[in-house]
Amino acid sequence: MNDQDDKTAGAAVVGNGLVTFMAGFSKAEKRDVKYSIRLARWAADSKYDFGTQLNDWFLHFAATLKFLGWEPSGDAITEIHHPNFYGSVAQAYLTHVISQGSPTQVTVTQSAFDALQADKVALSGFFSESEGGNFQILPLERGPQQRLKLTVNNFRLFSGPVKENFLFFEWEEQVTKLIQHYGRFLLDRTVFEQRREFLERRISEITFSEFELHFLVRVSA
Repeated sequence: MNDQDDKTAGAAVVGNGLVTFMAGFSKAEKRDVKYSIRLARWAADSKYDFGTQLNDWFLHFAATLKFLGWEPSGDAITEIHHPNFYGSVAQAYLTHVISQGSPTQVTVTQSAFDALQADKVALSGFFSESEGGNFQILPLERGPQQRLKLTVNNFRLFSGPVKENFLFFEWEEQVTKLIQHYGRFLLDRTVFEQRREFLERRISEITFSEFELHFLVRVSA
């Protein structure tokens, strides 16, 4: 495999997570991120229920990332409540991204949403793994010193019957509540390489659905 190929922006559905990649990441870097997410989710799922124990679940997820070399960065894990939520979950998340001041991230995220909505197989897999509204959005970008920076957004959607296109459905305020937890992590590559053998051995035992999403993004300089 040529590690210099495929450095365009892209996205992947990994279990109940939508992972987005800014341009410039190698296949190996993307694989390392997806493996990290798989192991962290598996470890958290083995201890806690995402839907009813989200705080504890996220703490265990974050602890597993830290074990692999993903150091918590910036604010501690933050919780946002959307008690009077209406409209689409996708638009609510885009509004959050816009508030963080990253136009390029907004463009990549919107493109990933469009690609997911158009891919019925990936969308169905994402819905199946999300168990009625428990899902993640995980953007990857470059941090200080070109380190990999992963933001983990956990969402819990409380509503009536959840539709397969719940991410894009226009929810009504009276029946819907959205809770979001997020935290940021920077990769210590030295620690990660020390854990690689363990990670790759465990990954062979962990099965989550995975779908690649491809799109073109034109970003102004």
